[in-house]
Amino acid sequence: MFPYLPQQSGYSKRLRMALPLIKRVIRELAADTAFWVDDVWITDSTPVECGRSGPPVKRSDLAGWAGYGFCRSHSRFCWGPHLFLVCTPAGMPITWPTTGPGYC
Repeated sequence: MFPYLPQQSGYSKRLRMALPLIKRVIRELAADTAFWVDDVWITDSTPVECGRSGPPVKRSDLAGWAGYGFCRSHSRFCWGPHLFLVCTPAGMPITWPTTGPGYC
């Protein structure tokens, strides 16, 4: 049924390449429903922890993009970006931006 299943690196590459298409499909579906004209959008965030100690931070490809900060919601320091989800009260996702640490 599945002649080829990509390994982790191949899957990640395909997922990154498909992200604009996935966002576009979600926006098209949301715009076609009554959820899009909702006056209220809800946002929530979570840290995407990429490391806690110095060695992983120094050799990571995320250096310069992610940062080190204190997450007040989890009461700990972590290194990585924050992922935000913006959705309607019915649960329809609108967008999911990322920011540096310290924004939760």
